[in-house]
Amino acid sequence: MRSVMFCSAVFVLACGVALAGETIYVDDDAPRDPRPGDPSVSDPLEDGSIEHPFDAIQEAIYAAADEDTVVVRDGTYTGDGNRDIDFLGKAITVMSQNGPENCIIDCEGSYQEPHLGFYFHGGEDTSTILDGFTITGGANYDYPDRGAGIRCHESSPTIRNNAMTANGNGILCYGSSATTIRNNIVALNVTGIAAEDDSSATLSHHCVY
Repeated sequence: MRSVMFCSAVFVLACGVALAGETIYVDDDAPRDPRPGDPSVSDPLEDGSIEHPFDAIQEAIYAAADEDTVVVRDGTYTGDGNRDIDFLGKAITVMSQNGPENCIIDCEGSYQEPHLGFYFHGGEDTSTILDGFTITGGANYDYPDRGAGIRCHESSPTIRNNAMTANGNGILCYGSSATTIRNNIVALNVTGIAAEDDSSATLSHHCVY
C-alpha cells in the first residue's frame, strides 16, 4: 500500500449541492457485489443506482450523459475500469463522495506495465470536472517520468480538490490544452505539473512538493 500525504489545502466538495442531470453511483464493495474490489465480477443488477452501483468508474462514464454526475463512494479503486479512465469528451462531473482521503485511484503502473489515472483527450472543456480523488501509482511507457497521474491532450477540463502522489508527473497538459487546476495537492511525484506544446494551465489554491 502506497503512503499518501496531505498538506493544509482546503478541499471544498459539492456535498449538499443540487446537481444538474442524473446522478450515477460507483462503489467497489457494495453489499450486492459478489466479489468486492474486482470489477470483472459485478452485481447482476448493476445499473448505477444507489441500490445497485457500478463497481468501475469507466462503466459509470459510459452510462453518463452530458450534465450527469458520477459519485464514487469511499474505497481504493484498482484494475481495469478504474485506471486509464477516459471521459469520452462528455461534459460530466466525476467526484468522490467524501474527498481524496477516502477515495483512492491506485493505477498500479510501472514502466513494464504502464497505466494512467485519467486521460482527457476527447476535447473536454471546463464543464468536464474531476473532483476529490487521490491518484497514485501512475506510470507511462512513452513518458516514463511524466504524465502518469492525469494527462490532458487537446482538452481543457477542470481538475479540482484532488491529490496526485507517487506518480510520474502529477499532471501533464499538451497539444494546446488549457486546463483549470484548482485546490489540488501534487506531492512526491517525479515532476509536478507540466504544460507543453502551446498548452497552458490555470493554477490556483494548490500545493506542490
